[in-house]
Parts: sequence; C-alpha cells; structure tokens
Amino acid sequence: MRKGTGFKLGKLIKSLLLSLDLDVVKLSTETIEGDDIYLEHTKAKAVCGNNVIIGEGCDIGVVEYKSTFEQSDKSKVRESKKVR
Repeated sequence: MRKGTGFKLGKLIKSLLLSLDLDVVKLSTETIEGDDIYLEHTKAKAVCGNNVIIGEGCDIGVVEYKSTFEQSDKSKVRESKKVR
C-alpha cells in the first residue's frame, strides 16, 4: 500500500457517510406480527396485530388488526381490515 492511501480512503468513507440521508433508510420485510405494533420508516407486505399504529415513512400492503388502527398521513397503507 502506498503512503497516504489510508488517509484518502478514510476521507472518502467519511464523506460518503456524511452524505447518507438516514430518513430514507427503511426496515423491509414480508410480515410483522404482534400484539401492540408501532412502526416508522418500514416497508412490509403485511402487518397483523391487536393495536396497530403506522407512523410516518411506512409503505404497507395490508394491515389486519383486532382492536385499533391508526395511520399517519405521511405513510401509505394499501388496505386495512378489522379481523376477529
């Protein structure tokens, strides 16, 4: 390795990390199941639970809930349905 290469590489990595927009980082999964669910910045095909809150930045295919469902106007839910 040539002298000074490590410094240049470190500077490049630091500039890349500083340029990341952390608001676009999302959890991405097929299904989320639980009793009480609160999500932000999540992409999922299905979310199933008793009480479900979909916060901002979510992209959800279907929400199935037993008791309560809330959705931020800064998220997308294609379908929601109350189940027994």
